[in-house]
Amino acid sequence: MSIRAPEEQMRRLLLTAVGFSLLGCAVFPAQASPFAAVIKVRLLNYKTGHPLKRHFVGLVLSDNEGRFPPGATVVNTETDANGMATFSFEVKPSTRVRVLLYLYDTVCNKREEFSIDEVLKQGTFGNADDTRCGPRTSPFPNPQPGEIVFPIHPLNLWQKLWRGLD
Repeated sequence: MSIRAPEEQMRRLLLTAVGFSLLGCAVFPAQASPFAAVIKVRLLNYKTGHPLKRHFVGLVLSDNEGRFPPGATVVNTETDANGMATFSFEVKPSTRVRVLLYLYDTVCNKREEFSIDEVLKQGTFGNADDTRCGPRTSPFPNPQPGEIVFPIHPLNLWQKLWRGLD
C-alpha cells in the first residue's frame, strides 16, 4: 500500500462524521430559545367586558430613551377568540410601549404609555374613562404579568359610516 491509503481512510472518517452530524441535526433539531419578552394585549368591550376577537392591534415601541420618534417601530397582530393579541420578542423591547388601535374602534382611555418593566412584572390596565365610552355593566379582570388589559368601544355600523365621512 502507498501513502494514499491513510488519506483515503481519513477522508472516509471525515465523511462519516459529517454524515452523522447532519443526521443528528435532522433527527434532534435544536430547541428554540425562549423569548426574552412576551407581551399580551387583551382587548375588551368597554360596556360588557367581553373579549373582542379579530381586532387588529399594534404595539408602538419607544427608542432607548423612552421617546416615540416619527417612524418608531410598530408590531401588528390580530386578537384571538379570547381577545388576546400576543407579541413575542427575542430581545427585550426598550423602555416604553403604546397600544395602537385601528379605524373601527374607539379608545376609551387617553393616549398613554406603558412601562415595559411594569407590564412584564405585574401587568397593567389602560385607564378607562367613563366620559369617553359611557357607563359599563361589568368589572374588568385584573391583568396578569406580561399583560395589558385594554378596554375599547367597537363602533356599530352607523358610527363606522359617520367616521368614514370625517
